Amino acid sequence: GDQCAFIGNQFKDVGTATEHITMVAGADDNVFVGNQVNDADPLVGGTIETTNQFRANPGFVTENSSQAQITSGNTTVAVTHNLDYTPVVNQIQVTLNSSLGSATEFWTSSVTSTQFVINVDQDPTATVTFSWQIIRVRG
Repeated sequence: GDQCAFIGNQFKDVGTATEHITMVAGADDNVFVGNQVNDADPLVGGTIETTNQFRANPGFVTENSSQAQITSGNTTVAVTHNLDYTPVVNQIQVTLNSSLGSATEFWTSSVTSTQFVINVDQDPTATVTFSWQIIRVRG
C-alpha cells in the first residue's frame, strides 16, 4: 500500500516466509520505524521504492558509515556497505578527509546490493581518504 506506517512491531520466524513484509512495485511513501526483526529473514523484500523511509529497525540494517581509501596507482575503491537493501546513489554521502593528490574530482558509481565504488578522475599519486555514510531516507 501507499502511505502506511509500520512502527514498533516485532517480527519473528514464521517458517516459510523469505521476508516479513513483501513490497510491490509502486508501494510509495511508507514509513518503517523501530521495528525489531528476531530471525534471519529480512524485514522487507520485493520492490523497495526509494520514497519509502526506514529508521532504527534493529535486525534490518538501513544505515552504515565507515572510511575508505584510494591508494597511489589506483583510481577506484570498492566499498562494502553491509546494508540489507540496495541503496541508490543519492543516499550515499562521501566526504573527502585528505588531499586528492593529483586527482581533481571524486564520485560514486556502481551501486549494488553489497557495495558501491568511489572513483577519482586520475591516479592521485598518494593515498586519498574518504568517510562515507548511507542513510535510508526519502529519495
